[in-house]
Amino acid sequence: MTDNDSSEVEIIPSPINLRDKVKEIDEEVNLALLQRAEKAIKAMSNDYVDWVQEDMKKLQAAFDKAKKAKGDSELKSAFGEVFEVAHDMKGQGGSFDYNLITIIGDSLCRFIEKKKEYKQADIEVLEVHVNSIRLVITNGMKGDGGEVGKRILQGLNAVVSKKLS
Repeated sequence: MTDNDSSEVEIIPSPINLRDKVKEIDEEVNLALLQRAEKAIKAMSNDYVDWVQEDMKKLQAAFDKAKKAKGDSELKSAFGEVFEVAHDMKGQGGSFDYNLITIIGDSLCRFIEKKKEYKQADIEVLEVHVNSIRLVITNGMKGDGGEVGKRILQGLNAVVSKKLS
């Protein structure tokens, strides 16, 4: 999406129902086990906001390391740490109905992967992503986040497009 693109962002929620993720149900798949797993995930979703705080601390620490980095190797290492934490967060977010964390984490990971080399000027993109994830967590923005979620994603897309062009 570019600054001139007026198309809207479509958010496709990740299904939380494990049964929907199983392609074929055969005799080896125990439906009772699937139901127990789904129930356990639903019960754990209440604790997700507490767990994600630890990931947020790691993400902030990696971001701070990137801001203070001197030289290419320190910057590359810090960006790698940001990638790892964002990758973990994006993998968990949708499972607990925090789809925006998954989408924002994916955006951050794709940005880092597309860069051939990292510059201090790229820190702005990291900062926008880190602040967006914090906003989602702080405000308990489940699902697609509604109109605010759309605006967050549009802003992220604009920043990423600008830095990659």
